[in-house]
Amino acid sequence: MRGWAYEVSDTDNTNSGFSVASRLLGVGVKVGEGSTVADSSALQFGAGRLSFAISALNADSRFKQVSSPNVRCVSGQQVRLNVGQQVPTVSSVSYQGVSGTPVQSIEYQDAGVIFNVTPLVMQDVIQLSVDEEISSFVSTTTGVSGSPTKNTRSLQTVANLRDGEVVVLGGLIQDSDTASNSRERFLPAFLAGHATLRGRTEVVLVLQVQKI
Repeated sequence: MRGWAYEVSDTDNTNSGFSVASRLLGVGVKVGEGSTVADSSALQFGAGRLSFAISALNADSRFKQVSSPNVRCVSGQQVRLNVGQQVPTVSSVSYQGVSGTPVQSIEYQDAGVIFNVTPLVMQDVIQLSVDEEISSFVSTTTGVSGSPTKNTRSLQTVANLRDGEVVVLGGLIQDSDTASNSRERFLPAFLAGHATLRGRTEVVLVLQVQKI
């Protein structure tokens, strides 16, 4: 199985990363001999267009390739890809001794762009189950004090592909707001400039499956 994961920037509600990819590739939803689920964020095409597709996405400045794994796996076994980091979080707190000294147990959790892909080889097609996740940690406002809160967006889909076919998956979006302040040192604080920058990142995943 071969894959390419892209982060797409400068998108909005009417111009998503998936729709931009569709226009770049010149194909529509569910193209090819295989079939996907009824999913408005999936498109399919033959292996002959793969080189063109990757070249088109790489040439567009809005697309940033974050991973390009090439893995061999057994039918029915899950492949996991994490593009990000492991964040320490508090899993439990115990109290020891007469004074009741708190002792925290730390658990590391994955954060970033995470894919779990499970191929199942059948007689005529390869069934591909894909779980996608975008996650990040922010300062907690509830729950355990001192442990961050995990924000997660996930998507699950299933596609039936013929040997060598390619599927493109989109629809996983993360919005972010960044506040900034600016002023000259000699000016009072109330004259400082304030700005909020809003950004949107969408993940587009390209997968090709081949029998070995």
